[in-house]
Amino acid sequence: MERIKISVNKLGEYLTANPSRRKRIIKDQKEPKGYIIIRYREARKAIVDFFKKGRGDKAIIEKSIRDLIESTVHSSMMEQDRDLSIEALELFQASSISLDLENQKVISDSNVTTIDISGVTVSIFPDVIIHGQLNGKPFVGAIKLHFSKNNRLDIESGSYVATMLRMYLEGKYPNTKVNLKYCVAIDVFDSKAFYAPSSWKMRKKHLIDACEEIKLMWPHL
Repeated sequence: MERIKISVNKLGEYLTANPSRRKRIIKDQKEPKGYIIIRYREARKAIVDFFKKGRGDKAIIEKSIRDLIESTVHSSMMEQDRDLSIEALELFQASSISLDLENQKVISDSNVTTIDISGVTVSIFPDVIIHGQLNGKPFVGAIKLHFSKNNRLDIESGSYVATMLRMYLEGKYPNTKVNLKYCVAIDVFDSKAFYAPSSWKMRKKHLIDACEEIKLMWPHL
């Protein structure tokens, strides 16, 4: 049986899309372009370092912006990516997004990470994993960065992405509590953070229903 796979951000978008857009999302996931341009590499690295190394020190963001401005590019594609990364970092620098990470252990997680929802493989790719303690008890959290000028996260899609982060963490760390204040999807261009909701049974049901629908659509697209 063909493996059905979708990214966490696309599944979040799928849940809030109209029927025609849903079909396009699944078709694009089923038949991805042969060559995918990885954008925002430097911007993503800078924001991960902001949380991981700087513990919220925006001097890291400022330095990354300067480095990008002074960098040499060798193609129009590289120039466009540099300019988009600068724009993203400037927006993030001006935002009020922050997490109290002073006493927490922050690691990046670049491995391919997935969860299975009703037979659909959802790729998560958390940018940051957080291990901490609250009142002497360990907890875990995660941050997922979203870079897109055209497909922004709204309160619904952002909450779904954060919910899937929670599902991933509960599967990977079954004996550690997930701290919802540290389980967050961040839309960089909109400068918004969406936290995993405490009441999530209905959202979890919606995710299951959506994946059941995707399984039915997949062979026919």
